[in-house]
Amino acid sequence: MKIILRIGPVDFPLKNTARKNFRFIFLILFSVFIHNSFLPAQNTLNEAFSEEKEALFTDEEINFIKQHPILNVSFSPSRPPFEYQSEINGYPQIQGINAALLKCAAEKTGLKLQFVPIKSTDEGLSLLENSSIDILSGYTDSIEEKKKFIFTGSVYSVNYFLVSREQKIESNRPTVAVSGIADAGVDKIRRELPVEEYGFEFYGDVQEVFRALEKKKCDYALVNRFDCDSYFGAPNFYKKQLESTYTHRYALRDDAALLASILDKAFSLITPGEKGRIIYENLTSQKYYNLEHENTTVFLRKTFLYIFFLLVIAGIITVILITLVIRRKIHVIEYDELTGMPTPTKFKHDVRKVLKHAEPNEYMLISLDINDFKFVNDSFGYSQGNLILIELSNHFMQNKYKDEIVCRYNADNFIFFAKRTEFIFIEDHVFNLTDVSKKLVPYLPEKYDLTFSASVYYIDDPLQDITLMVDKANMARKFARQNFATHRVIEYTKEMNDNMEWNKEITLNMNNAFANNQFKVYYQPKYSFETEKIIGAEALIRWKDPEKGLLPPDKFVPLFERNGFIQKIDMYVFDSVCRFLADWKKAGADGSCPHPLTISFNLSRNHLYNPDLIKELCSIKDKYDIGPNHIEVELTESIMFDNQKRLINVMNQIKNAGYSISVDDFGSGYSSLNLLKDIPADVLKLDKEFLSNVPEDSKETTIISSVIEMSKKLNMKTVAEGVETQNQAKLLRDMGCDIAQGYYYAKPITEEEYRSLLERDFIQTNEGEKKIG
Repeated sequence: MKIILRIGPVDFPLKNTARKNFRFIFLILFSVFIHNSFLPAQNTLNEAFSEEKEALFTDEEINFIKQHPILNVSFSPSRPPFEYQSEINGYPQIQGINAALLKCAAEKTGLKLQFVPIKSTDEGLSLLENSSIDILSGYTDSIEEKKKFIFTGSVYSVNYFLVSREQKIESNRPTVAVSGIADAGVDKIRRELPVEEYGFEFYGDVQEVFRALEKKKCDYALVNRFDCDSYFGAPNFYKKQLESTYTHRYALRDDAALLASILDKAFSLITPGEKGRIIYENLTSQKYYNLEHENTTVFLRKTFLYIFFLLVIAGIITVILITLVIRRKIHVIEYDELTGMPTPTKFKHDVRKVLKHAEPNEYMLISLDINDFKFVNDSFGYSQGNLILIELSNHFMQNKYKDEIVCRYNADNFIFFAKRTEFIFIEDHVFNLTDVSKKLVPYLPEKYDLTFSASVYYIDDPLQDITLMVDKANMARKFARQNFATHRVIEYTKEMNDNMEWNKEITLNMNNAFANNQFKVYYQPKYSFETEKIIGAEALIRWKDPEKGLLPPDKFVPLFERNGFIQKIDMYVFDSVCRFLADWKKAGADGSCPHPLTISFNLSRNHLYNPDLIKELCSIKDKYDIGPNHIEVELTESIMFDNQKRLINVMNQIKNAGYSISVDDFGSGYSSLNLLKDIPADVLKLDKEFLSNVPEDSKETTIISSVIEMSKKLNMKTVAEGVETQNQAKLLRDMGCDIAQGYYYAKPITEEEYRSLLERDFIQTNEGEKKIG
């Protein structure tokens, strides 16, 4: 071991001064008083005026001191004489035996201390465990050895005293009040005070022990010598010194062995003279709580009893008024202002209490929602809608199960919590809840039938978040509506949850995927029935995920439609189409366009409410110097029923900007032939499902033939989407269909593959041209 620092003893001559004599006498008395033995007194006398000792610090310890110049130390502001806070010259100061000894040790090492106030030893242990403090001072004798902490060596020790109000206790088994002693310490005390002869009662701190003895709740108080003098100094207390001692040590984390070594060496540098001075100053400078102080406090309380009585009366009146206000606020929080039903907050609170002791699948949630209630409000007014909600709420409360918990979760969505029962009984229960046609006669027209969507979720995990449970029940209900389910009640399944998790994953990854160019534009060629040549393509979006591979649009486009991200995707596809057309326009040997193309792309309904739509489209088109006649905007047939007036207005703007307009998936929904006369469409695309049974089904063949004939009379071209067989292609050509698109001709291909296909047909040779029919 290398010696880094050596401090040797320096002897000072004994001077005949009052201060030195007092210090000399005190140290002899302190040795007897603290250590309970006169033997150390001789050593104390020898060392009293030796100001320094020798200490060895290793390289590792010196580096630790340099790297940790400031240590955080806990202290209790109200634990005199060990630790307390007092004001000196108007500023709060940390004082006490423990703090002073630690400060003295720190000065000898060069360390700085920063004190952190705590309310209890448990709080200090928590701060020590999470590294908020480095040293725990306080009453460390109460810390169990099994906890993962280490301690410094003994810094000082004092005897325990047994204090009583009477000189002789008549009880056969007197009770002893104890505070702040760990199990190991209690075991040592019980050797002197056997449990057969004494009963022990444990309190939080020494003040509680004092009060217990004062109020005769115990026969004895067990305290250390310092606390004995501080709290039980009055002459009417009787004291008996025990052999057991309180030993003070500082607690550290179990990984702070190096710090423990430094502190032990630092404490060894403190001479008994210094230690005696520190203890003496702290014992004499602080005015402690004692019996006289307690009696004075009681006297003052009696003096001001009259004033206190008046204040109590005023306080009672104030409390009553505040209670009334609080009850009103609680009622607003717990009960819906409109319907009087429990709010979601109260519902969750009540359900959580029940589920604390529930078994998996013992309970269920039913979600009940009024279909298209928005139309009720729009048609008959919000006042009438509110009256309907009030009537429904009363009906639900009257027809719920006895122990069922109900709430109006939001708007027109109601949640029911009850014991699980057979599915057939759940359907009967929902039927009774929704059988309201007669009750709503005063509020709705005679033939207006209010309908509901319902779902059930069996609570398989009673400890999961209640909001998540409700989400699952609502998820099943929404699934039923989206899929036009015919069942009265839909049961939540894991597949629905998987779909929810998938949508969550897609939502979290979509922006990052867009930034990393994971979205790719594919092109499905379109062929002319008349010329048998490629005349264009439809631009389609694909997601090339590095882990999941190539994702088809049905895996993400429906979600993008709902969250609005489809607008960014549509513009990305449009930009790619314009760039491709610009490159193709100069692909010929002489820099001209080898063959004119028209490429279509899909435009979501979300764009209908974008006032800058046309400006954005034209800005991208102009960037690539592309004529709008080479671009076809596809709008799905389902858009036609969102807002027809707005739709027709936007379509006219697109048309006036020079773009062609195509009605996609015509025949898949509720096609309105009357609407065709108002919209400026150029192309009708027959839905591929519409062609699934052609030519086998004569009725479908007749319908397709009629649609093609109608389109010609309306000066609209027809595109047959989903052509998969030669027979379908021949029949459609004979019917006069203009354009073919489908796997029979080509599947969707990458931009590079589509470019190669065009170059083969129009730049190189005519070999390999597709023969139709």
